[in-house]
Amino acid sequence: MWWTTFGSIQITCDWTRQFGAKPPMATSCRSSGFFTHELPTVVDNGRSLIVVEGNRRVAAIKALLDPYLVPGFQSRLSKLVDDNPLPESLSNIQCIIAPSRNEADQLIATLHTSNPRKAWGPLRQAEFFASRLQEGKTVEQLIADYPTIDVAEFIRTSEMYKLLQSTKYQDDDLSHYVARRNFPISTFDRLYSNPEFLALAKLSVDDKTGRVTLSGNKADFDKLATKIVHDIKTKRINTRTLNKPDDDEYKKYMKELQPRL
Repeated sequence: MWWTTFGSIQITCDWTRQFGAKPPMATSCRSSGFFTHELPTVVDNGRSLIVVEGNRRVAAIKALLDPYLVPGFQSRLSKLVDDNPLPESLSNIQCIIAPSRNEADQLIATLHTSNPRKAWGPLRQAEFFASRLQEGKTVEQLIADYPTIDVAEFIRTSEMYKLLQSTKYQDDDLSHYVARRNFPISTFDRLYSNPEFLALAKLSVDDKTGRVTLSGNKADFDKLATKIVHDIKTKRINTRTLNKPDDDEYKKYMKELQPRL
């Protein structure tokens, strides 16, 4: 990788999604400037530079430079800029150009799955590897590309989460709850990490690849998943109540699940 500078208008990124529902990143960039200790990473596709790491910061700067890009916050951003004109330094910022998307992905994975200071949440980590699979990579290729990361663990998390997402809930609130990016998958992890639960739910996990297989009836699994998600949402269970399989509270909950199948 090497260093370069680029004009913000030359960057292509999913900035509208990354900007989110609030403009705190833009406010931070305006008040504190653009810190260069963590530079955005981009890939040159021959036509433009694609931001693959640092989208929120780049999106914030683009919004400050042209508030009309974000209609919902145009007036607030314009006032922010009018009250305090932007420094010229924000028109061109430093970034890291990755030689290829694959090498950029390796950097991103290392930053967010191995570095506690910058780690993503469990679902975001799992989503990263699931996205690589959707792009055509095999699990074996990912394991070879990321030898220091437990790729199979993240694939398992992704596939377990997909099972919850595909469940047919009678209550729309549960569907929306599961769809949240901060859904507490760690609580469900306490269950599916237990062989007894896997047997109850008729699930199997390939230890080498993390692939999950449902051998039972999907409707039966949906009943089980509905109770689990409901209990997570109502805080009936969490990582404390399901701390260890040999705890009394854990055993009690496993008995509650059995009549569901």
